Amino acid sequence: MKLSTQVDSKSDHNNNSSDLTTIRGIGVSRKRWLNSLGIYTIAELSQASVHELESQLKKDGRLPSHSELEEWIAQARSATATHQQPEPPSHEPDVLPEPELTAAPALTAASTPDWNSVAAFKVEYQTRQTADKLEQRTVIYHFETGTTESWTDFESQSVQPWMLDQIKTTVSQPEIASSVIPEITQLKLIQPCQSGQAMSASKTQPLFFGEVQADESFALEVSIKFTELTDTHTHEQIAWKVKCVVYDVSTASTTTLGEVIVNVPLANNSSYNALLPELMLPHAGIYRLKVFVSLQNQLAANAEATSGCFKVPILQGV
Repeated sequence: MKLSTQVDSKSDHNNNSSDLTTIRGIGVSRKRWLNSLGIYTIAELSQASVHELESQLKKDGRLPSHSELEEWIAQARSATATHQQPEPPSHEPDVLPEPELTAAPALTAASTPDWNSVAAFKVEYQTRQTADKLEQRTVIYHFETGTTESWTDFESQSVQPWMLDQIKTTVSQPEIASSVIPEITQLKLIQPCQSGQAMSASKTQPLFFGEVQADESFALEVSIKFTELTDTHTHEQIAWKVKCVVYDVSTASTTTLGEVIVNVPLANNSSYNALLPELMLPHAGIYRLKVFVSLQNQLAANAEATSGCFKVPILQGV
């Protein structure tokens, strides 16, 4: 699906001053993301909606943060207003530009549409000057599962095995998706999130007996049971997304409180507890709370059939 913009600048697609990779944070791979949505130039990006752009990229299995998209569009608008290229990326140690990934023309999506991306990684080699020495580290991010790993110094030998482990986890999931069924059996709401008392809700008793302080964070422990497994599925690790949302009865608005990616070692009829910490209600009021568990893989076409849901019909925030 292509995003609509108000600027017709197709003739500028090959103009270097309109090249999306001059925006800090956009490299070759992320430029392709935007191109797939019909955004080819900085002028087109400046007219895009952050929320619409975020929604479409997530539908395609892309996981940029909301703040990143806001920064891209802000840079594009500034560049369009001044008719200048954005400033080049700074060399601050904690904010490094996206690595430029190049591929042979024969392997590009345009020339071979039957090829699909199954995994994407971002690797950063970072430095930090402390009082007595220059520190170095390697950080890698896996987009499909939202998993991050890091090593001290500039590491190379450990990076490739870690990437292969992540790929094995996600690529194997579509074959398993047709049979693994997650069921949320219980929720525990803990406030304060570190040491507070727990309120429980289950399938037989789906209400929390108590109120939640709207100005104080809480933790939510989600108990998940996996059924309909075959012997071939046991001992495999599968990535699942656990997401918590609330529906405000007074405003009829839905807010995502938080989500987490968990890698679950499966065994038949096994149970797993996932923790969502630091959740907070938008304000005092009456809410309906929902928790979803879904297969975390962009290739799982039947994701809806392999998802679990738990609804708390009334949650009082004071």
